[in-house]
Amino acid sequence: MTSIKAAVAKDEIRWDGPLYGEKKQQLYDEIDVFLFPTRYSFEAQPTVIYDAFASDTAVTSFARRAIEEQVQVCIATVAVDQSFHETATQFPTGS
Repeated sequence: MTSIKAAVAKDEIRWDGPLYGEKKQQLYDEIDVFLFPTRYSFEAQPTVIYDAFASDTAVTSFARRAIEEQVQVCIATVAVDQSFHETATQFPTGS
């Protein structure tokens, strides 16, 4: 998480934390890519990924559990042993 905190400090990425309802939709409307660097080892099928896709927002996430299967080729994933920030910044934004 240190590289993510450093990227936030440099304004390279935006960290919003948990959002709900209209605030969540507003976030998806404002961003090009939703970064989901989950470290939760039992992550299954996070609905935030479906929410992002429903808003036509690209997603980059760690390749945890069913995430790759959940979205197949519609997502960029980062191996859990790689630096999320360094790897994710190499993916196209889709914009």
